[in-house]
Amino acid sequence: MLSLSRNLQRRLSKLADAALDDAKVRDARLYVTGHDPSVIDEAAETLRLNGAVLVDIPLARDDEGEALRYYPEAVHRHQRDEFKEFPKLADSKLWELVGEQMHSLAGRVRVFCDPAVVVLSRTRVEGKDEPILGQSNVESELHAAVSETLGEQ
Repeated sequence: MLSLSRNLQRRLSKLADAALDDAKVRDARLYVTGHDPSVIDEAAETLRLNGAVLVDIPLARDDEGEALRYYPEAVHRHQRDEFKEFPKLADSKLWELVGEQMHSLAGRVRVFCDPAVVVLSRTRVEGKDEPILGQSNVESELHAAVSETLGEQ
């Protein structure tokens, strides 16, 4: 998890630096909601510090691996008519597939960052639609960081 956090931080820092450098070259204005524009450079500097970004991906809980067992339909009919012994339960393949996918679909990936860095999520460069560290930018960089991290292992 630590290497993923470092990879994402490095990628976000490059993204922020490129956006700020581009704004300076174009002499574009920077707009930041709720903050004085002087904090933008401080935010970019903070993003370069070790530990400024932390990715948290919760692990599957122990009880998520429990299999669903059921009586096959044929056993239900047989059970009603002449139940003599406890029928054998079958494993549900559907439950197994759904259970595996549930964690990846419902699990939350959280990205924590130093409060000073949040300024970059509210900073827009003149002529650009999304903030420097807007949600789609962060998600894109997170996806790339995950691929990069998995490739290292």
